[in-house]
Amino acid sequence: MDKHNLIKIGRFGYNFKIDGTFELRVNSYFQTCFLSINEFFIVIDDEKIRFVVIDNLTLKGNRLTGRLHDPGVITELKKGERAWLAIDSETYDSLTSFQEELIGLDLIYQDKKIGIVTDVFDNRAQDVLVVTLDDDEKSIMIPDVAEYVVSKDYDLNRVIVKNIQGLIDL
Repeated sequence: MDKHNLIKIGRFGYNFKIDGTFELRVNSYFQTCFLSINEFFIVIDDEKIRFVVIDNLTLKGNRLTGRLHDPGVITELKKGERAWLAIDSETYDSLTSFQEELIGLDLIYQDKKIGIVTDVFDNRAQDVLVVTLDDDEKSIMIPDVAEYVVSKDYDLNRVIVKNIQGLIDL
């Protein structure tokens, strides 16, 4: 893998536990959709690239924790001056393109179309849907979490939501 085809999504500290658990600080390229995969690359000292499998990924603020499976990589990371978690550009594009697919979908609340998704962005905690309401063309932001988003139906061109009255009233 060519390091120029990799997107660095976080920098490792040097706090690796014996079981492979680590913590790193994510950067602006990090998207919450990366929590759904377990195959990454590690770039060590801008020279070495290692393919790794990581599980137990959790994001709290800008800190990502997880567990590496390869003890050899952990040993190598402890020796390296700088190390980054990275994802290849093809995987990055495939994981982040779903955001664009949401734009233009109807927003359904209480069985009624009330607006259209006009943008989607990542606020480092979750994706956020920007919706322009039909009645007054006011825009609201809805976190893309189970508390608000019930389902996304691309075939029927709609996103069904709940519990957003307070967001509408703001």
